[in-house]
Amino acid sequence: MAYLETLGEYSNSTKAGILFNLRDFLSFLVSQGYVESQLNQLFPVIRSNKFERIPSFYSTEEIQRILLTVDRNTKIGRRDYIVLILAVQLGMRAGDIRHLKFENIKWHLDTIEFIQEKTKNPLRLPLMENLKFALIDYMKNSRPSSEDPHIFIRHRAPFIAFASGHVFWSTINKYMDAAGISINNRKHGLHSMRHSLASNLLKQNTPFPVITGVLGHENSNTTKLYLRIDIEQLRSVSLEVPYER
Repeated sequence: MAYLETLGEYSNSTKAGILFNLRDFLSFLVSQGYVESQLNQLFPVIRSNKFERIPSFYSTEEIQRILLTVDRNTKIGRRDYIVLILAVQLGMRAGDIRHLKFENIKWHLDTIEFIQEKTKNPLRLPLMENLKFALIDYMKNSRPSSEDPHIFIRHRAPFIAFASGHVFWSTINKYMDAAGISINNRKHGLHSMRHSLASNLLKQNTPFPVITGVLGHENSNTTKLYLRIDIEQLRSVSLEVPYER
């Protein structure tokens, strides 16, 4: 309990994450018979506000600058370009990109179909022309010869799928640096491209249910997270501040 008092400097979401882990550990101690007291009941209710943080996002101009820095004449560049397109134009999560297999590409339907790692729900996304030709270019001229069913594999032996999606964090940051993108305290992983897609769709007045479908959210309540970053729409419903002497 004394330790919990030291968490005051953290955000509510960080504190909630710590408490959830701690409660699970205490439940484990009880279930395995290491302790008899129901210590997990010390904090039965953990308050968390997922809307506390403002999502980090980048403008369409910044994203175009990032894509233009990719050298698609190199083997690594061809692979990186597809990874970025999947995140920027389709909003795919890093884990889903890493697990993507050739069987998920439905060439005859012009779709990409897979089960999301996070939600376990199926998702169908459009296989756009630029992505289709980029995939063909990568498969013919860049991808190492391997029996691994995953699309993205290591370019050094062993030629297998990446063990972690964190490899794409360095990918996006490499091209952000090359494009001279100023971070300005924004998050700058691949997931920020997903936030950016939502933001730019909102600016284009894309219907809310469509954005929910594109991002693969289970319901529209999750998508509402992005309403707070649609500045122009917020301006349209702003209230006049009463004049005060």
